[in-house]
Amino acid sequence: PQAGAMEMDLLINSVTVSETHFFRDEAQMDAVFKQVLPQIITRKRILRTLRIWSAGCASGEEPYSIAIMLRELLPDVDQWSITILATDINTGSLERARQGIYGSWAFREERAKTLRPRYFTPAPNNRFALLPEVKRMVTFSKLNLAEPCYPAYETNTMMMDLIICRNVTIYFN
Repeated sequence: PQAGAMEMDLLINSVTVSETHFFRDEAQMDAVFKQVLPQIITRKRILRTLRIWSAGCASGEEPYSIAIMLRELLPDVDQWSITILATDINTGSLERARQGIYGSWAFREERAKTLRPRYFTPAPNNRFALLPEVKRMVTFSKLNLAEPCYPAYETNTMMMDLIICRNVTIYFN
């Protein structure tokens, strides 16, 4: 490891925004659910492979929302080879995402409230744990979008069917 890497991670973790929630921005999520994903699924049905990248995934709500949508859209989801790569620069957010346990604030969208009983179980302290079969659909990895390390096989960012980077672009004008 590089000298100062731990300090750099601490600095990055303290200055990056990790605010997100399940099915954030209803209109955009409706478009992904009703148009984007069905078109990709139709195109990829013969191969039954999907590669999706959630760049700037924060604490995981966005990639897990995509995983839930795929479970809703694909009755044979377990017969597909699905890669949902979720990357962020904030190591603390990535650790929270890997745990897959969320408070009620993460479910403020109507779709999230409706789907929560189907994909989450109650956890201690008034929280909700994502079902293991949904958690297994997402792979979390640290990636700095400001570095020239993608697209690359080494970062698993090649040949994506869909790239979602709403949590990054939402903060740009």
